[in-house]
Amino acid sequence: MKTNQNSQKGYALLYVLLTIVLIGLFIPPLMNSVLSSNLQYKKTEESIQHEKLAEMGTIFFEKKVIDILEDWKLPDDWVPDNREAWNAKSSEEKNETLNQYVLQSVTNNIEGNHTSNFLDTDEYKIELTNIRVMQVTGTINYQISTSFNNGAPRYFTKEMTIPKIDFEIREN
Repeated sequence: MKTNQNSQKGYALLYVLLTIVLIGLFIPPLMNSVLSSNLQYKKTEESIQHEKLAEMGTIFFEKKVIDILEDWKLPDDWVPDNREAWNAKSSEEKNETLNQYVLQSVTNNIEGNHTSNFLDTDEYKIELTNIRVMQVTGTINYQISTSFNNGAPRYFTKEMTIPKIDFEIREN
């Protein structure tokens, strides 16, 4: 009768226990890494959505300003304050004077007809706030507020240069 003797003396059990301990040590950091990358993905996605909403707000506002400029007309009864001074001006100076009238008209129109919420749904909101027309520089500074699911708003500050109009004034 032959007996099969295996003389490993418990090494197999030791290998199994060592493998379990090593797996137990390496799995939690890997799980933590996976979970934190998921959280970072969600934050990045939210940030991208805020930026896209702010871009939509910028396009909307700039289109509104361009519409105001396209619809602007010099009143039919307009006459210069001083005809002699007006006639003495070059065409560039006349253009600049008329552009000041346009800028004042844009300022009055934006400040008089401004509604802050232009997109407000259950899921997201875009709001234009703090609109200031800078007469000296010919720019408009404004702030766009975006929020999702009635969460905390994120603010974006923007600046738009008001385009100058060439009135094509010819010298007489």
